[in-house]
Amino acid sequence: MLSVGTASRVHAAPDDAVDPSVALMEDAADALGDGDDTTYDELVDTAVSGAVWVPTTALDALLDRDVEEIGHWIFVLDADDEILLHGADAVIEWERDALAATTPGTSSNPEQTDEINDADAEGVGILEIIDVRAISIPDSVRTVLAPLPVDGAPLPTSDAYRTALADLDATLAGDEPAAAIPATTAPSAPPTTVATPDTTAAPTTVAVAPSTPAVVTAPSGDSSPFPMIAVGAIAALALAVGSFAMLRGRKSEQLADIAFTDGLTGLKNRRRLDADVAAQRERGERATATLMIDVDHFKAFNDTHGHAMGDDVLRLVGDALQREFRRTDVPYRYGGEEFCVLLNDVTPGEAVSAGERARAAISAIVLSIDERITVSIGVSIGPAEHLGDTIKRADGALYDAKAAGRDRVTFATN
Repeated sequence: MLSVGTASRVHAAPDDAVDPSVALMEDAADALGDGDDTTYDELVDTAVSGAVWVPTTALDALLDRDVEEIGHWIFVLDADDEILLHGADAVIEWERDALAATTPGTSSNPEQTDEINDADAEGVGILEIIDVRAISIPDSVRTVLAPLPVDGAPLPTSDAYRTALADLDATLAGDEPAAAIPATTAPSAPPTTVATPDTTAAPTTVAVAPSTPAVVTAPSGDSSPFPMIAVGAIAALALAVGSFAMLRGRKSEQLADIAFTDGLTGLKNRRRLDADVAAQRERGERATATLMIDVDHFKAFNDTHGHAMGDDVLRLVGDALQREFRRTDVPYRYGGEEFCVLLNDVTPGEAVSAGERARAAISAIVLSIDERITVSIGVSIGPAEHLGDTIKRADGALYDAKAAGRDRVTFATN
């Protein structure tokens, strides 16, 4: 097992460390895909009872029948120790950036809260796997991967995140932690799931969600990075674990489809976008344009017509994006009612024209109710190796389009 200050190579956990967990999740994904509810429910009952352990976040995905998250946690569970710790590194950066984007002394907005909670849940799940494998990690890493406190309790400082990242890098290199923080030997016993003592019915459980901070204070000393990006967080983990799964030959294509596809629209999802952003760096200075697309007044539409109709709108927008762009252009569901499209090797004029075609196609969608869908689009272009900055500028242009009256395309001039 991994321990601080040992050999520079990080050794994989024993093959059977989480194999039952992986097998259960894979079988559940198959049953869900086949519509076999009886088998699926039996597998979920097994996980709920604790007979086969799965991380809390993975159990939530099973209970929610969330195929995308189930696929993601199969990837994570199937990773070796080194890939798992690289994933922990990425999650620490993600959570640090999400916290740094908040305003001191104020409640975080829903978007920031989602970023923080998603990073927190990912970190908790990875920490549980680390514990089951009895991997030794520095206390600094354990502190920032653990659930965040609530109701004004002290949050990890910016320095704590920097220390944890340095210590984890040192651990992966087989060196002593930079801050000389002693390693913590994780417990060898897996976390237990508390089931109700009902012998006549399937066990039930209350899934404990990661703590949600009511008031979030920004870590001191960090500038406020672009909160919408959090690039590299799940990207590094998904890419590395996905590659490892392919080498193992364990239903890799099927699982990749599940993990990287948005279940509602069929578009590639945010996790795949993060992975593709990382891959774009290899294209160097070649141009990549970004379109950030947001459905106008979507919350009011949902409140008026219901979430089922709102889901129909998102599907129709996704269909329009798949039709209107070149085969080499890639549309993603960025989150909520926001979409993103990457266009390689285009000029600024071509990128704006593509945005206008998409806007017009979406505006022409006919609904079963007397409503019209409009979108605001922000466009930016820049070298592929700096795609994160391009996305940031496109998102700024999107907000300019909304401020100017919506239903328009705005190009980022700087």
